[in-house]
Amino acid sequence: MDGVIVRERIAGHPGVAELMLDRAEAMNAINTAMALRLAQACAELAKDPQVQAIVLYGTGARAFSVGADLKERNRMSDADLLRQRPVFRAAFGGLLALPQPVIAAVHGYALGGGCELALCCDVIVADETSVFGLPETTVGLVPGGGGTQLATRRLGPGRAADLIFSGRRVDALEVEDAAWRTAALSADRREGIAAFNEKRQPNWPGE
Repeated sequence: MDGVIVRERIAGHPGVAELMLDRAEAMNAINTAMALRLAQACAELAKDPQVQAIVLYGTGARAFSVGADLKERNRMSDADLLRQRPVFRAAFGGLLALPQPVIAAVHGYALGGGCELALCCDVIVADETSVFGLPETTVGLVPGGGGTQLATRRLGPGRAADLIFSGRRVDALEVEDAAWRTAALSADRREGIAAFNEKRQPNWPGE
């Protein structure tokens, strides 16, 4: 099994495609075959005019995805790892480049590459079981699926550095709180409240 299933035109929701990470027995860890199929599936969906939106989720009860399959990588030589690299780049790049809106429906663990897959999506919807983290530094790596840039954009440089350097995990309520604090202290928030009280259209500073 390649670990990725595409189901198009969900009953009752025409135009919506499901993109499923389907290695529940491995908590949807991303191996080479799965990355290849994800890149292929993204390329197919990008060209499908009938697909207007995409929902990405992981099967099984425990995880959205725990990231790269470290059991597979434990058997790989340096040369094998370098050969795998463009496959992973194509998978994450393909997801990021999809022209349709992409929603990550996250439950359970979204760690390492799993967290980066979610960050590649336009919207992340996480339930109360969700745990996010970029723990690559704890195994001698750095995030390689765009996490260093995407986390910075979503969370701000300080919080992104905290997650990346420490490798710690945070739950969905903590992520929400970090996002709230970023918004609450922004010039956009001050302008929005001022415009509401002055009964005018806001002139967003764009922070």
